[in-house]
Amino acid sequence: MWIILGTFIAAVVTFITIDTIMRVKPDVELLLICDNALQADKCCNLLARRIEKYTPDLNGDGKVNVSVISCAMNNEKVDQLYAINSQKFFANIQQGEIIMVVTDSAVEKDVDEIFTLTLPEEIPDNRYVDETGLSLNFGFLAEELECPGMPNDVYIRLRAPMNTLGDSEEKMQRYYNESLEIVKAMAADLLAQADSVGDQGLPDRQTAAELGQKAYEAQWAE
Repeated sequence: MWIILGTFIAAVVTFITIDTIMRVKPDVELLLICDNALQADKCCNLLARRIEKYTPDLNGDGKVNVSVISCAMNNEKVDQLYAINSQKFFANIQQGEIIMVVTDSAVEKDVDEIFTLTLPEEIPDNRYVDETGLSLNFGFLAEELECPGMPNDVYIRLRAPMNTLGDSEEKMQRYYNESLEIVKAMAADLLAQADSVGDQGLPDRQTAAELGQKAYEAQWAE
């Protein structure tokens, strides 16, 4: 029994060690807390691929990798899942390197206060950028992300630098500067693409939810 137990423990330790060594550390991690169709795994992965287009090799491993941590939050829904997601969100924001957060209009007031309001000054002359952040109100983007239920109130927002349990404000400022350059490039590219195709934007939350439900039903019918 002791040999079996020792072998099991050794196997677990070996697995954890190999996993830690081999795991690819993302150049950028962002939190997705919007409570809509965008939280689906496939949509998150496709959003990460889009953001990788603007992301340099920040960790110097010769690759560019962006990961999305999905933890939808909505203060009008108080079930166990949303409680877990809330804990997950507040645990992750103790890391100063997580700057970008994808939100929608359901964001809670206390969460809303952690974001910078200065993006219009840092990214001027772009109609998709306001004090909230970079709007993702693009029809072509919803198609690219295979997210027919994506509403028009989704934003990429940046956390304002501050001291966290994991990092100092100075270190977080460095991460903020890196993320800002990524969002600048993304905002310029999305604006140019919207103008080139005459994009009409996305529907409101209710209409988008209905479209998403119809697409879901059609998928299962096939």
